[in-house]
Amino acid sequence: MRLILYIVTALASFLLVLVGAMAATGLLTAENLGRVIGRAPESAPAQASGTQRDDLSGLARMLNERESALAQREADLKRRETEFERRNAELLQLQGVIEDRLKEIKGALEQSDAEEQVRRQTAATTLELMDPKKAAERLQGLPAEEAAAILRLVKDKQRAKIVEQVAPDEAVRILRLLQEPPL
Repeated sequence: MRLILYIVTALASFLLVLVGAMAATGLLTAENLGRVIGRAPESAPAQASGTQRDDLSGLARMLNERESALAQREADLKRRETEFERRNAELLQLQGVIEDRLKEIKGALEQSDAEEQVRRQTAATTLELMDPKKAAERLQGLPAEEAAAILRLVKDKQRAKIVEQVAPDEAVRILRLLQEPPL
């Protein structure tokens, strides 16, 4: 007798645990309870098909909403991608324009430097051929930086003779500039 009592208690406990689990997961419906007990309620098939239709129409509506949201996101992404490509093309075009301008500026600077070098070389040649005293007089009218740049192109012996004729304070500035490396 005890054995039967234990078996009935175990079965009752199992059924209670099963019903509790179904209630916790939301699956405790008349149809599911009927399946556990072993019989289905008579009105269950009519209710189940109506509930399934409601569930399916709700799921279909959610699916359509998600598809619509996804299509909108895709359209927005394509619009952004097109805008990005347009701006990238503009930037590449501007980069080309800037590079062209930079080349023009570099060419103009090189030409200007070359012209300046020719002008200084001409002045240096002229100073070498002049009397050192007269050459010193001409140099004193120039800024010390320009005078030093020209004197760098004059031969050492002639440069010394010219600087010797320059006023002492001006000669010191020119000599200091001659000691610095040329630019």
